[in-house]
Amino acid sequence: MNGFLAIAEILQYVPTPLGRVLRAAFYRVTLEQVGKGVQFHLGSIVTDRRACIGAASRIGPGCSVGYAKIGARVLFAQSIHVLSGRHQHTKGLELKCVHIGDDCWIGAGAVIMGSVGDSSIVGAGAVVTKDYGSNQTIVGNPARPK
Repeated sequence: MNGFLAIAEILQYVPTPLGRVLRAAFYRVTLEQVGKGVQFHLGSIVTDRRACIGAASRIGPGCSVGYAKIGARVLFAQSIHVLSGRHQHTKGLELKCVHIGDDCWIGAGAVIMGSVGDSSIVGAGAVVTKDYGSNQTIVGNPARPK
């Protein structure tokens, strides 16, 4: 295991509010971009150093984020998984960067494998397997516009 993941795995379990401060400071130094005011709640982890997270976004408790570009003011509920496309592991496969636009809300337990446009809502438990545009409400398994 590399040093980045080892530290990220330890920091995900540091209780709040100290944990939120430590996780934000660590990710601000190690990720490609972390905007001002981003919160990483208890149990949240970012597994790919190429991830970018826009200002004032909230990564809720128990979330995992792979190779992703997350916009500003995005709200993640708890237990959301943003995979690197349809692949979370690198065994000879090229990882896909998943984009989540600005001002999105992602419901609890969602799994995101495709990109989501600006100002969209992903319902709780949705499994997003393909890309969706802006201003959509996406629900279900597999996810579809409502």
